[in-house]
Amino acid sequence: RYLPPRDDDDASRKLHWKTISQGSATSCYVATNPGLNGVTGFYFSDCMMAVPADFMQDDDKAKRLWQVSEELTAGYRA
Repeated sequence: RYLPPRDDDDASRKLHWKTISQGSATSCYVATNPGLNGVTGFYFSDCMMAVPADFMQDDDKAKRLWQVSEELTAGYRA
């Protein structure tokens, strides 16, 4: 969501990607922080609880994604 348009070469040159450590920091933080024991169903970004974007809370889109995912993986399920 933070990427510039694909055709914006100037903006693409200015991107600063996260390192592996930076990219994994939030997952490690949530998985190992004893203060978050029992905390479920929340969204975290950059090691902080965050409010997800509206499209991430769209129940109709979530149901559609699940349906399409089931259709695409039907041949691989046992």
